Amino acid sequence: MTCPNCGSENTGCIDSRAVPRKLRRRYVCKNCGGRFSTYEIYADELKIGAEVMQRMLDGCRGMRKRKENKL
Repeated sequence: MTCPNCGSENTGCIDSRAVPRKLRRRYVCKNCGGRFSTYEIYADELKIGAEVMQRMLDGCRGMRKRKENKL
């Protein structure tokens, strides 16, 4: 993991915990001492999110086609 403060890749994970539908990891930079977090989404959540996005896109495409047919 790259430190967002100094750009060093010399970081270490100091804490991992599950939060609702995600995994939060806390890191500390061994170069500058900066701390930062990352959030990882579980794979099944990504699948559900992808399905929702696809439905949204399909809905938008359907609306566009209906508008084009009216013109």
